[in-house]
Amino acid sequence: MQQPNVRIIDAGSVGRRPDDDNSDEGGIPDNEKMRLIRESGILHQIPKKARQPSQASAANGPPLGEDYLFLAILYTIPFTTVYAIMDALIHQQYNEEATFTEVSLRVLKVAPVLFALIYLTNKYRKQIWMRMLLPGVSAASGCYLLHLINNSPAYGIMRQCPGLATIWIYTVFIMDLLPALGSLAGVGLYYWLTRPVPKVKT
Repeated sequence: MQQPNVRIIDAGSVGRRPDDDNSDEGGIPDNEKMRLIRESGILHQIPKKARQPSQASAANGPPLGEDYLFLAILYTIPFTTVYAIMDALIHQQYNEEATFTEVSLRVLKVAPVLFALIYLTNKYRKQIWMRMLLPGVSAASGCYLLHLINNSPAYGIMRQCPGLATIWIYTVFIMDLLPALGSLAGVGLYYWLTRPVPKVKT
């Protein structure tokens, strides 16, 4: 009695091209592969899996650029350090002793103000009024800093310059390139117009 010709398909051969096998007997036609894929339901599961990363990121919280509280904490640390360095350098320039305790106390007083400034500027950075305000604040702080250096006594410089310098540096940092360059150009123009003119000996 002749036995029926039964073809056994190896599970490992599913998804392989016929030329990947050593012989042509183990190959599956393309239409058979597509039928198996459609019946398995894999195609219907792909969009659902593709949406899972966005759902996970939404569950983990807002992106870094929109977490304004975290940005305020992150940026307050280096800019309070900038304030402390400017304070110590100005005291050193005028031969005034600035102890670690004095500088630390001034930094603790300035840190909440810097935190509020950084939080608000990052939160409303994309607003039109903030984009117009930041260049003005930057140019004003830079020009007033130059005015203090050229015209104020040493005590006034020591009191106001560290804060003005920190605000100036921060506003330039937070702005886009073109507004930052414009504010720096305004400060440069102010310096050129008000620079001390050397006296000519006769």
